[in-house]
Amino acid sequence: VGAVQWIKNGYGLGSYREIPLFPRYSMVGSASLGEYNLRIVNISLEDDDVFECQIETAQENPGQISKPAKLNVIAEPQAPYFVGMDNSKPVTVVEGKAFELACRSDGGKPAAKLAWVISKDAGGREIINWLGNSAQILQNTKIPRNSKQFQYEAKVAESILLDEDSSLESIVSNLTFVPTQTEDGRYIICLATHDTYGGAVKHASVSMDVSYPPKATIRVDETRSLIRESDLGNRKSSDGRSFEQDQLSG
Repeated sequence: VGAVQWIKNGYGLGSYREIPLFPRYSMVGSASLGEYNLRIVNISLEDDDVFECQIETAQENPGQISKPAKLNVIAEPQAPYFVGMDNSKPVTVVEGKAFELACRSDGGKPAAKLAWVISKDAGGREIINWLGNSAQILQNTKIPRNSKQFQYEAKVAESILLDEDSSLESIVSNLTFVPTQTEDGRYIICLATHDTYGGAVKHASVSMDVSYPPKATIRVDETRSLIRESDLGNRKSSDGRSFEQDQLSG
């Protein structure tokens, strides 16, 4: 039987058990049993490649080569963060008016998957609403689910950015969302999931300060046949935030 060596992307690594040019590589196993397993320690992105095992030609024994095996090395991405904003302070939004928020995660292989939710707490433990297709993106995570969580319509546009030097990827998720008064004081959260997280998620969150116009309520005394403008003023109440008080005219 001829000498055995491993081939990395067409390059022969040599037939020595310890491979000089690749000190992290070695062939392990019992030679008497024909074991020439490739061992790689301290895996890095440089090891993401195609490998083959080759038996060289010897006397009347023809050479053989195995089917190629692709080693796919993944890298943990950085935690997500909001682009162009300070999430230490609440973001002011207006009820019924769309606003945009961008979230980014860098340095993954592949890129992280990003999802958006609304939660009662900053850590995303009390999710109320899934935005867009977030429920599907996060279906294999450890996030608790219950029947009180609902899906909200939202526009989400994503882009993947590749760093050709490192082969690492970044992802940017742009959310367009129309808030309602019920979101006031709640948190909008960007959640990241990745195979390296083991079912956990990483997040960035910001609380929402929702401004909404006052809603006027007029109470009419049905026992009176004549109502003066001053009477209406005494029976009108309103509720609103960050808007000027409506005036009643007739």
